[in-house]
Amino acid sequence: MLNQETEELDDEIIARMNPKTGDIETVEVLFFSARLLRQDTFKLPIPADLRMIES
Repeated sequence: MLNQETEELDDEIIARMNPKTGDIETVEVLFFSARLLRQDTFKLPIPADLRMIES
């Protein structure tokens, strides 16, 4: 198993990437619940192609 590389994309938004491919595998929004309670809006600073992968 490869260790993921971590990069802060924006304030309290973290991306974990596959070190071989550079693909983003996980995006973490820190303090997400607190942001919802404060009704803070934010944009994820990444382009995305989201699709279901059949297993």
